[in-house]
Amino acid sequence: MALTNAGVQALDLGRGGSYSLSRDIIKHYLWDTWIIPAAVADHTFFQQGVGSGFGAAAKTLNETDLFDSGKLPNGQTFLIKRIGVVCTSLTPSVAVNGAPIVQAFTNILQSSVWDVVVEGRTFDLRFPGSKLCPNVAITGITGVGAPGADLFASRTGDYVASGWVPIDDFPIYLDTLVSFNVTAHIGNPIAAVRAILNANATLLNGRAAVLQVVLEGVLTRSK
Repeated sequence: MALTNAGVQALDLGRGGSYSLSRDIIKHYLWDTWIIPAAVADHTFFQQGVGSGFGAAAKTLNETDLFDSGKLPNGQTFLIKRIGVVCTSLTPSVAVNGAPIVQAFTNILQSSVWDVVVEGRTFDLRFPGSKLCPNVAITGITGVGAPGADLFASRTGDYVASGWVPIDDFPIYLDTLVSFNVTAHIGNPIAAVRAILNANATLLNGRAAVLQVVLEGVLTRSK
């Protein structure tokens, strides 16, 4: 059966659901946050909403903006146009050398593969974590003097990367109440490299470091 213009319009109106044919359309972000454990491991984002466990506390809007695990609320749809990963660690009031923290994040990102998955499919987007980093990424300090002197040494090898993977030409559509997730596969088949990654994870875990996934796109919602 051929789909006419009137049929397409009827389908579009049907997306409004049972509540209203009127809809808002806004630029929007979906995000979820994971505390890096003391040893590297895979993690699936967007599976635990606001109020679920987060370390010794519970997730708030700072950690995720989903209330239903892995699903948009009824009457909402979302078109993903790009995905970003943010690395965050807490710096105490006493100055610390941030270079190993930055390098630990970089090592873990470069040893990861990321999947965006809509329920029922293997994946809708897959990319290596190296896409989130510059082609050459290394950081360090200018030198080490007396004990503690390196805490205030200037850093070398700093770099700036967007941390985003755009998919504008092939956006991913999340329909209302359809389950989705973003999974980070982190590891390495070489034992010596896994030991380095685990040491990186231990360092980051001691700084309450987190990885946050952000989906940028267009939200529609029933009025």
